[in-house]
Parts: sequence; structure tokens; C-alpha cells
Amino acid sequence: MKHLLLSLIAATVFVTGCTSGSETTASPEDAPETTESADAAMPEMDGMEASEGNVEITLVSPEETVPMGDAELVVAVQDTATGEPVTDANLLVDIYMPMDGMEPMVTEVDVSPDAEPGQYKVTTYFGMEGMWAINTIVDKGEQQGKAHFMIEAQ
Repeated sequence: MKHLLLSLIAATVFVTGCTSGSETTASPEDAPETTESADAAMPEMDGMEASEGNVEITLVSPEETVPMGDAELVVAVQDTATGEPVTDANLLVDIYMPMDGMEPMVTEVDVSPDAEPGQYKVTTYFGMEGMWAINTIVDKGEQQGKAHFMIEAQ
């Protein structure tokens, strides 16, 4: 009985720790689709990229899967009219895991310019195996764009 109680307490602390104190630059509420629709569309969205606006946002790496735990993603932003990299984009990134019947599990995100012009390093932590939603937004004057990706943590 003690082990069961301790296991329940540990699970509660883990879940609470994963969903509180996050410092994402955008929130799941800012995403254009609801958690329910993202969850329902997940099989079709596996690795899918949906982009809109006058800048193109692409997930350079990793391509489909990432190990669970600390992770580094690379996102590229380029002007769709000129094809030139956008080096001063105000890139907002939100990463979360839709949870069936619960609030999404959010993770902290840090975005910084990468060595390549127009590429940005996104450091985060995937605390659970499964499909994670990545929502990106560029909103800087004339430069506007959104892209959505799904990636699997293993």
C-alpha cells in the first residue's frame, strides 16, 4: 500500500512539474487549432508542415523523430518573394503534447539565432514519448508567417 501511495504522489509531482512553470514564447491557446482537433488530426499530421504568410518557416532538423529528453531543433525562416533568409525574424515557438481529455503538456522553449543566416536554434525538453506539436509564428512588420509541425519523441 505504501508503494502505491508513493507511486501516485510521484506521478502527481511529475505531471504537475511538466505542466507548470513553462516559459514558452507562445501558448497553445495562440495556436490556430484546438487541442481536440490537433489530437484528432494527429495521424494525418505526422511530420506534416503547414505554412502560411509571406515568410516560409521550415523545420530543418530533426526530420521526423527526436530522442526523449533535452533536444535541439533548427528552424529556418526565409522570405517567400525573394528566397532570402530572414535573419532578424521575431520567431515565436510553442511546443506542446496534446493530451486526450487533459490540458496539453507544455515544455519550455528557448529560441536563438543559429550560425547559418535565417536559421534559429530551438532548445527544449521532451518529457514524454509520443507526438509533440510545434507551432511557429513570425510577426515582424511586413514579415508575417505561421507554420505547424508534428514530431515524435522516442
